[in-house]
Parts: sequence; structure tokens; C-alpha cells
Amino acid sequence: DDENGCPSIDPDRYVPRTIRSEIIQRGRLPFEDCLPLSLSLTAALSHLHKGGLVHRDIKPANIIFVKGIPKLADIGLVADTSEAKSYVGTEGFIPPEGPGTPRADIYSLGKVLYEIATGKDRQRFPEPPTLLGEFSDREQLLELNEVILKACENDPKKRYPSAEHMHSELVLLQSGKSVKRLHLVERRLKIMTRIGVGTVAIMVFGAIPYFLAIREARLAKAMSGKEAEQRERADREAHRARLAETDAREKLRG
Repeated sequence: DDENGCPSIDPDRYVPRTIRSEIIQRGRLPFEDCLPLSLSLTAALSHLHKGGLVHRDIKPANIIFVKGIPKLADIGLVADTSEAKSYVGTEGFIPPEGPGTPRADIYSLGKVLYEIATGKDRQRFPEPPTLLGEFSDREQLLELNEVILKACENDPKKRYPSAEHMHSELVLLQSGKSVKRLHLVERRLKIMTRIGVGTVAIMVFGAIPYFLAIREARLAKAMSGKEAEQRERADREAHRARLAETDAREKLRG
């Protein structure tokens, strides 16, 4: 203890409690632990991103507990989004497009949540937990897995647009609502939208030959009308010519 009676900490022996140490000691964490961790971390990441910063190396070893609350640590690689150009991070937590963007951080955090929820290494994503069917929190883990899958999409456009959006779905899960059902509705709406656009396109392109046929018919009708008019005019002129010829002959005889 120090002179004030507080326990002293030897920096050479101090080993912080991290998500990594929790996984090593406990294996996968139950849903009742995963959800509050996920909420705290997405809130922290949202705060970082709103400040125009990115972490670039989110992993279990870089998340420490301070008075029981998980905190994003190792801020040495934190950078402004406009300056985060160097390729840094840890293999398996880096998205396909590389680090340095808010959505890349979301991908990394998704892999962290995968490890705590399954007890498996991030390289085995999206493999489900062993003996999942025997877990009492199976349904809740499947709901959490929906969030993890979206966060870890290879295509950044398919991920959460922000950590705040990811946090809001975890809040939805906390309230007892189904994220799986929400995603199902979203997928159906997208399909319906595509079908709707496709139907309009089919109607438009399908109507083109119809309108072309009408146009050609009208042109043909107009052409035939002109030809008939020309024939009629020619007949009248021929008739007048015959009358003139007959009249001339009558005059010669007289």
C-alpha cells in the first residue's frame, strides 16, 4: 500500500483485464454478458467516429475493463479519418478493403463480438458456436449473430452505415425485439422494390414494340392515303386530257 493506504500497482507486473483475457479464462461469454459489452463498445465507437476519428486496430486485446466497463485502448493508431491512409491493424480484424474508415472499424468490432459470443477465433467466422443447440441462450445468441453478420459483411456498403446504427439495433435487441425479423422485413422490402422497378422496366420495354407497331401502321396508312390521292389526281388529269382530245377532234371535223 502507498502512504495514503491505497493499494499500489507495480507497472511491471500489472496485467490489465481485457476482452482477450476474458475469452482465454472463460471461453465464450453468455448472452447476458455479450449484450452489455456490445452496447458499451458500439457507444464508445460511435463517440470516436463522431469526433472524426477512427481506431484502426480494434481487437480483444485492445479492449480493457475500467471499473468493469469495457474501454477502447491502444489509442496509438487512432487517426483522423482524412489522414488514416497507412495500412495498420491485426490480421483477421481488418476488412477486405483495408483499415482507416468508420465501416472498417465496425467490421473489426463485429469480429470482436464474434469471438466473445462464440469463443472461436475470428478466422473461423461465420462458423457458429460448438453445441449451439444445447445453449440456454441459443435464441438470443442467434439474434446477436444477426448484428455480427451485418457488421462483418465483406462489402462495406452492406454493413451498418455507422456505429450508432449498430448500437440502435442492439438496443432493439435489449428491449426484447427481434433483429432477425427486422432484417427479414428489410430484405423483403428491397426485393419488392427491385421487383417493382423491374416490373416498370418490363412494362416500358414491352410497350416499345407496341408503340412502334402503331407508328408503322399509321405511317403505312398515311402512305397508302397519299398513294390513293395521287392515283385519283392522275385519273382526273387523264380524264381531262381525253376530253380535250375529243373536243379538238370535233373542232377539226367541223
